[in-house]
Amino acid sequence: MMAENNDPLNDSTSIYAGILQRALDILIPDGIPSHATRSPATIEAVLRKLAHDTREAALAEASFDLYSDDEVAEQLGITAARVRALATARGLGTHLGRGHTWVFRRQDIAAMRDRKPGRPPKARDE
Repeated sequence: MMAENNDPLNDSTSIYAGILQRALDILIPDGIPSHATRSPATIEAVLRKLAHDTREAALAEASFDLYSDDEVAEQLGITAARVRALATARGLGTHLGRGHTWVFRRQDIAAMRDRKPGRPPKARDE
């Protein structure tokens, strides 16, 4: 029995396979390697475009399971500022580095749900 292959590059229906195939078509026209006709600059440009397109596809694919701080706040019945404070305190979510732009996975939201309402009691010095 053959092991299941989950490699997106080998799945002909994957967007990644299409991106890779376009790069290969540029680098190896007609399936015949012609290293002498491809300059290092051309190869570098094609590989940079491949990396860029793959990154964009991955971000688009990942964004289906990401939620903004406003969406999380609505789900939890708290303010977006409180969501960001919880995220910072618990190391949840990802701050995109642009103002208040945060994104959260479902696991992050579940971890924020698990909380006691109100402020924790202050520690007493004895």
